[in-house]
Amino acid sequence: MTFIAIVIILIIIKFIYDSYLTNNTESRYQDYKSTVYGMRTDGVYMFKQKGTSTWGEKFLITHILIFNANGFVTYVEQEGNVNLKKGDIKDIVLELSTATDKNDSCVRYLKKGNKLDIVFGGNKFPDRKTWIEKNIGAKIFRGRVDHNNLHLTFENIYFDETIGAPKSHKYFNNEKFSFLN
Repeated sequence: MTFIAIVIILIIIKFIYDSYLTNNTESRYQDYKSTVYGMRTDGVYMFKQKGTSTWGEKFLITHILIFNANGFVTYVEQEGNVNLKKGDIKDIVLELSTATDKNDSCVRYLKKGNKLDIVFGGNKFPDRKTWIEKNIGAKIFRGRVDHNNLHLTFENIYFDETIGAPKSHKYFNNEKFSFLN
């Protein structure tokens, strides 16, 4: 009987500690409140792509995705190193939190389970040939979502003047976009 009473007291003390003496419960609730369809809307997802051009020059491109509560995502691509401070991120999120107009850099995203599809500048068509021909200039992100990260593949469809036809090129495959807030 004494053992059961001690166990119950320990459980109550642990609950009080977690709920009132630390901010664990509050921070988990804030994380939950800031998600829309499992996407965090209180910060940005960022990936820094390093590479070498065909001329041998090294480059760095920072890809940034900002999701809002209206079901839209905004894409920003910056050359060079981008270091966002907490205040900068809050300003960006606040500015884009009301975006509801579809344009080249802001579109609705499709999320089913942990799968994510984002198509900037294009639509879906039944067969790949028609899809590529109709989506010239499209930027496509596909992948999956985990707790605070996205793992995405980036494909660009464009008109290649050297061959006179549409062409598809994958710039990266299953890269991790980290969440910053």
